[in-house]
Amino acid sequence: MALESPNHSEEESSSYDRMELESPDHSEEESISYDCISSIPFDALQSIDAIIVLGGGVPISPKLPPPFVQNRCEAAKSVIDSLIAGYERADRNMSDNADGSNQKKHISLPSILCLSAGTAHLPQLMAKHNGLPIWESTASACYLFELFSKDPCTFEHYAAEKKIFVETSSYDTISNAYFARTVHTDQCGWRNLLIITSEFHMDRSKAIFDWIFSIDGRHGFSDEYLLCYLSTPNAGLTPEAVASRKEREANSAANVRVRLSKTYTTMFSVWEFLTQKHDLYNALTLTQRSVQPQSDADACGDNSSQLLKQSYGNCTSNNGASNHLNPSKSSDGIPTVETESEAPEGKSEVEKKQIDMHQPALQTWALLFLASAISFAVGRRRI
Repeated sequence: MALESPNHSEEESSSYDRMELESPDHSEEESISYDCISSIPFDALQSIDAIIVLGGGVPISPKLPPPFVQNRCEAAKSVIDSLIAGYERADRNMSDNADGSNQKKHISLPSILCLSAGTAHLPQLMAKHNGLPIWESTASACYLFELFSKDPCTFEHYAAEKKIFVETSSYDTISNAYFARTVHTDQCGWRNLLIITSEFHMDRSKAIFDWIFSIDGRHGFSDEYLLCYLSTPNAGLTPEAVASRKEREANSAANVRVRLSKTYTTMFSVWEFLTQKHDLYNALTLTQRSVQPQSDADACGDNSSQLLKQSYGNCTSNNGASNHLNPSKSSDGIPTVETESEAPEGKSEVEKKQIDMHQPALQTWALLFLASAISFAVGRRRI
């Protein structure tokens, strides 16, 4: 799969000639960014309705997202931990009532929404037992369930099975924001949101979420959404991959602020953009892609494309081994480089499966050939 961005994603100059709409006038104070949880005031944490965890690349396994997405999930859990600890401190500091009992404050904890179906830049991870795709958001949710289940203190206060949600329709950051809003936040009343993503992805994410979550409101965020952002470290990626990704992110963020947010100023116009001008959501483009094979040159790409692919997760080298991650980075002792040790040397897992599929037919032809040879030899001896 080529790494060229979809023709009509946020990196492209897409606009309707007939539309001359102006974007809403927003002030710089409408959304706030943080680089660590300790810098977020406790009253701001208390006001959060939902934590949005962005997807970031092909999962390593059904239960394990890439290391930089693991960091995002761990940050989300840390927010919950901080709230629980803060409420418990408040309870301890409260004086006893007249009857000698403690009046504990109600603990209100935000939901967690994991985003993303997949990426446009790499094939989907498929489940071996049923052949169905493993969504990025479900891998993140699974990782979060594991984190909460291993922490008895948090597990007691946080009903993860009722508080963690997934979004499974988006394939880039614009659709992350669009489907998070249209499918989830608009419907359930979440209005104060904490958005978590990696440092290399933060500027573009902020540009896009500020745009999508401000449109259609009379006064920007003031009467609807209040967004704040938390960045996490770029764990597990090589410096070269981070540099390549940051270059792309900067170009895209500029295009969102200068062009897209000024052109598509209603949710309906964003829907039109996605369904008519975005390669990952336009029906005609998707049908053409499904029947037209990709050339080897497009699939391989140049060196810069390969570096960029490394920042989208499970990128494989020619020998079938994953090479997108820094092998010195790991989480809980789990290797951050996935190898396909079961595949024949020099063959990818897909190639191995293709060989396995053809083996029964080859064996049948071999047996038929052997039987014919034996029959021919017996006939010759009788003569």
